[in-house]
Amino acid sequence: MYPITGASDAHRLARAGFCVALVLALCPRPIRAEFEDKTDQWFGEGSVGSSTASFGDFNDDGFVDLATDGGGWTNDGGQKFKAGGPSGTIIGGDINNDGHLDYAAVHGPGGHFLGDGKGGFAAGINKGNDNHWLKIRLQGDSKQVNSCAIGARVRIKLGDKTLTRQVEGGGVGQGNQNDLTLHFGLGEHATEVRYTVTGTNGQTQTGITDVDRMIRVEMR
Repeated sequence: MYPITGASDAHRLARAGFCVALVLALCPRPIRAEFEDKTDQWFGEGSVGSSTASFGDFNDDGFVDLATDGGGWTNDGGQKFKAGGPSGTIIGGDINNDGHLDYAAVHGPGGHFLGDGKGGFAAGINKGNDNHWLKIRLQGDSKQVNSCAIGARVRIKLGDKTLTRQVEGGGVGQGNQNDLTLHFGLGEHATEVRYTVTGTNGQTQTGITDVDRMIRVEMR
C-alpha cells in the first residue's frame, strides 16, 4: 500500500482503478483448469511427438482424427487413437466438394489427396461411402462479427455426443490455413440435425437442417 500524498497521486489512482475496471469488464474471468496426461492411454507408449497438428473427421464417423508431422492418427470411437491416416504438415478441406474431407500436404512429399470418406486418400476420383456429413459456412456481418466469422463455433448434438468445430484463422502448422467451411462427419446419422452457432460477440443462434449438404449461416 502506498499513501496518497496529493491530487496527482489521487488522479493516477483513479485512472488506474478505471483501467482495472475496464479490463475486468472486457475480459472473461480466469477459469482454473486442470489437465491430465492421456498420451500413453490414447496413443500408446512411445508415441511420436510433433510440433504441428491438424484435426478433422477424415472418415466421417463422427470422431475427430489427428494429423501430425510425426504421423497420422485415426480416432477409434472416442476412446483411443490408432496409427494411420494423413500425416505431415497438412491443411484440410473438401477440395472436390463431395462432402468428404480432403487434404493438401504442404511439406514433405507435397501434393493434394482426395479422401474417400473412409479415411483413405488417393490422387484419383473420390467415390465416398455411406457415412453422412454436413458442411457449414459462416458469414459475419462485419459489425458484430468479422466477415469470415473467425473464432466462431458451431455445435451439433448427436445423441450423447456433441460435435464442435471452430473457424480458424491460421495457426495450422507453419503458415497454413484450413478451409473456413466447417466439416462435420455424422456417421450413420441420416436425419436432420440441430446446430448452435456461437459468435465472437457471445451471441448464439440455432437452426435445423438436413444432412449431406452444405449450408450458409449469416451471423447477426
